[in-house]
Amino acid sequence: DADSLYNLACCYGEGLGVQQDFSKAVQLYEKAADKGSVHAMYNLGSFYLKGIGVEENHTKAAQYFLKGANKGHLESQYNLAFCYDNGLGVEKSPTKAAEWYQKAADQGDSDALRMMAQRYSHGLGVPRDINKAMKYMERALLS
Repeated sequence: DADSLYNLACCYGEGLGVQQDFSKAVQLYEKAADKGSVHAMYNLGSFYLKGIGVEENHTKAAQYFLKGANKGHLESQYNLAFCYDNGLGVEKSPTKAAEWYQKAADQGDSDALRMMAQRYSHGLGVPRDINKAMKYMERALLS
């Protein structure tokens, strides 16, 4: 099942009980992702973003983050926003970045809340609104 494949992939990725093998980890994460594991989707996105066990490929990274993000995975949402913010594997879009940071912020992620505060403070992908910026920063500080 997806969880077993994901857990085995983690073992290979971290060298827990087996010799560390990032390529094997990627193969297992791909199988787990195909079976619906959002954690595997996120890890694949991270591996492709950084070139761990695979050739660096920002397009594939963004695609895996999108799959996880669409299933509500907070870290995938945040990382997809980062991709849109920096034009990594997707066309740079402050608006789309803000949309995905917002989804992560809605789940209470303190980094995403800070990003939304910054965006409202400077009008990045959202209308400039100092009051909203202050509210997001307050929420970030309390989280």
